[in-house]
This record gives sequence, structure tokens and C-alpha cells, in this order.
Amino acid sequence: MSEDSDRLIWLPRAARWLLYVALVAGFVFIIFGFYLTATLGLTGASIVLVGVGATVILVCALGFGIVVALTYVHAELHRTRRALLTMMDVQRRHFGEQQSQLEVIAENALLSDATKSLAHREKERAALRTAIREDITREDWDTAYSLIEQMSTRYGYKDEAERFREEVEESRRDALESKVNMAIQQVEELFESNQWERARAEVRRLLGLYPDHERIKVLPDRLETSFTGRKDLLRRQFQEAADRKEVDRSIELVKELDMYLTPQEAKELEGVVRMVFQDKLDNLTVEFELAVHEQRWPMAISVAKQIMSEYPNTRRAQELRDGVFDSLLKRGGIGAGEVQAS
Repeated sequence: MSEDSDRLIWLPRAARWLLYVALVAGFVFIIFGFYLTATLGLTGASIVLVGVGATVILVCALGFGIVVALTYVHAELHRTRRALLTMMDVQRRHFGEQQSQLEVIAENALLSDATKSLAHREKERAALRTAIREDITREDWDTAYSLIEQMSTRYGYKDEAERFREEVEESRRDALESKVNMAIQQVEELFESNQWERARAEVRRLLGLYPDHERIKVLPDRLETSFTGRKDLLRRQFQEAADRKEVDRSIELVKELDMYLTPQEAKELEGVVRMVFQDKLDNLTVEFELAVHEQRWPMAISVAKQIMSEYPNTRRAQELRDGVFDSLLKRGGIGAGEVQAS
């Protein structure tokens, strides 16, 4: 468009020069027309020349005006087009800037969404960690393993899930060992206190709970070893007490030993046991006779009652029931009702 404008610059100039020439020519015709009229009296020719000169001037002036108008219109159109092009260029640049800003905003939005997603995943990850540790504390192993599986498969934290799995397994082993240690300690206390029936029941219970645990599987053998060891100790102590004629100690030991012995073992000790009880009866008889001889009636009555209670089927007990005991009561001044009350 600028090149067209440059090419049209000559047009107003040419029109202006043409107007000058037309004006000169027009005035020449008019002056010449007046001259003819004034000097020669040629009115008709003068009128023609004046008309021609005026027409030339008028036509040239009109043409010059049209050229000037066209030139002005062309210039205005050129300015308008340039303004429009400038405006379009500005709008194009503005649109480009807006598009760049929108791209930046969209990118920031994507980054924001990604950041939010990462933050949300981190919160979920932290919540999973907390839940798993709470399950470990509560010893809820199945739930802990389930959450670890979610951490691995759903969220993709395979390395951390594997570390948690190892931690759960270690905690589970520690918890199991703690329970087993406590249970074994209780069983050993039952061994030490010779509570064999309770010990057997506890061993059976532990075998049901921990059938594959090595320390639990050996408890039945330990129970039998402790039981047999206690039985052998009692038999040896009983035999030694019987040999030393420690009658009361022997009877105390044989009463405890009775629960350990099988029928065959009891039969083997039957002779020694009978001898011990016979020695006890003999001792009581001697003690009774000595008390009667010394007229210590309360003592005699007490020993007589012991003989009748502990040896009810012996000849000495029968003699006491046949009248000797009543005689003792009379001598001691004790009524039958008082004896029964005592």
C-alpha cells in the first residue's frame, strides 16, 4: 500500500500544474476575446473565446478538485488500512500473549493437579503407615498384612511394603516368643510346685496353640522327665527314712509318693510301707501305754483317738473301742459328748 501511495504522489502535482496551464490558457482566451471586441468589434468571436476560456478554467478547476478529492480519499483509505493493519497486528500480538498466558495457566493447573495428587498420595501413604503400625501394636497381623498388600499393589510402594512386611514378621516372631516364654515359665513353676495335673493340662493347651514351636514340642518330654525325677527322689528319700526308722518322715513321704506310683511300683514298695505303718502303730502303742502308766489321761485319750482313726482295723483299735477308751474317759473326767465335740 505504501508503494501505491508513493506512485500517486505525482497526481496532485500534475493536476495542479495542469490547472495552472488551464488558468493561463483560459485567461488568454478571455483576454483575447475582450481584445477582439474592443479593437475589431467582433462580438461573436469574442463571446466564443471568452466562453472557451471560462470553460477551460472551469473544467480544469473541476478536474483538479476531483483529483484532490480522490487523492484525499485514497490517503484516508491508506491511513485507515494501515490503522486496521496496526490494530490487527496489535490484536495478533495480544492474542499471542494471551495464548501464552493461557498455556502457562494450563501448565500451572496441570502442575497444581499433579502437586495435589502427589500430596494426596503422600497423605494416603502416611495414613497407611500409621494404620500398619497400629495393627502391629495390637498384634492384628492379618489386617497389617492386608494393608501392606494394598501399599504394594494399589499404590506401588513395593520397597516400603517389603520393609513393613519384614517388620511385621519380626514383630510377630517377637510377640510369639514372648508369649511362649511366659507360658513355659508358668509350666516350669507348675513343675517346681509339683502340680502335675495342672502342668499336663497346660502342656496340652500349649501344644494346641503352638504345635510347630520347637520349645513347645519338647514340653511333654520335660514334663515326664520332671515327674519321673520327682518320683525317683521321693522313693529314694522314703527308702532312706525307712532305713533310719524315721517313721513320721517316712509316712509323710509315702503319702506324697502315692500319686506318682503305678500299681506295679506300689506293689514293689508294699512290704516297706507296711513295715513303716506297723512301726508307727507300735510307736503309738508305746506312747499310749506310757501315758496310761503315768496317768496322763488327756495324752492317753489323744493317742487312743489317733490309733482308732488311723488304724481302725487293727486289734489295738478294736480293744480301745471295746471299753478301754470309755474307761480312759471316766478316769480323765471327760464325758463322751466332750470327746465327740473335740
